[in-house]
Amino acid sequence: MDLKGTHRVEVPRDRVWAALNDPAVLQQCTPGCQRMEPSADGSFDVLLEVGIAAIKGQYSGKIRISDTVPPAQYKLAVSGNGSTGFVHAEGMIWLQPAHRKPFVSGLIRQKSSAIRLQNPKVAT
Repeated sequence: MDLKGTHRVEVPRDRVWAALNDPAVLQQCTPGCQRMEPSADGSFDVLLEVGIAAIKGQYSGKIRISDTVPPAQYKLAVSGNGSTGFVHAEGMIWLQPAHRKPFVSGLIRQKSSAIRLQNPKVAT
């Protein structure tokens, strides 16, 4: 499954970057994220609640941020395992200045998120 999208936000790019690197904000922006705690390796331990048909359930896993170029981009990877299978998604987040305003706006563009879902009961 591929997801693509663009969101325009009318605040300075540095503020958007700071928000996207704030664990509390990142948790609120991650669909189904019930818990998010910093891990020793720089990632986050998460508990996700997925509500999609055959893979519906709770998943414990990780959120990792990599390929960081402040304040412009990073790669976000989410993975988790649960009793109904596993979920993995990753995508690039870009913040691009929008030059139509007298101040810098952030444009969040998620070019592509490759999402893999597997339910062992469905995959057989």
